[in-house]
This record gives sequence, structure tokens and C-alpha cells, in this order.
Amino acid sequence: TDFTEAITCKKDFAEAYFNRANTYTKLLDPKKACQDIKECIKLGYDPARAHVNNLCNWEKRFLSVIHHTAISY
Repeated sequence: TDFTEAITCKKDFAEAYFNRANTYTKLLDPKKACQDIKECIKLGYDPARAHVNNLCNWEKRFLSVIHHTAISY
């Protein structure tokens, strides 16, 4: 992607990591999205802090939904 190319050229380009995380989210790849959001935070990009729990706790939420669905049957 263009975001990956931008990160390759400039490793501390936090906004590119943030935008790539959003792209990974839309592509249903939460692990990569979480990695990029965490990198944003390391680089000091404050808007990423609002998204870290949402993107990085996907597995816990998914298992909770599966559990609740199984109980309702």
C-alpha cells in the first residue's frame, strides 16, 4: 500500500501507521491493525490512543460474542 511505502521511506511517520491500521481494520486484519496502532503510540501520535483498546482487544470481544451466542442456543 501507499502507507507501507511511506513507512518504508520514513520509519517514524506515525500518521502513515495510523492510516494503515485503519486500512487493516477495513480488511478485517485486526492483528496488523493493533501492531500499527501500538507503533503510533510509541511514536507519540495521540489520536491513536483512542483506538488502541478497540483494535487490540478484538480477540477478547470475539470470544465473548461466541460465548454469549452459544449460551443463547
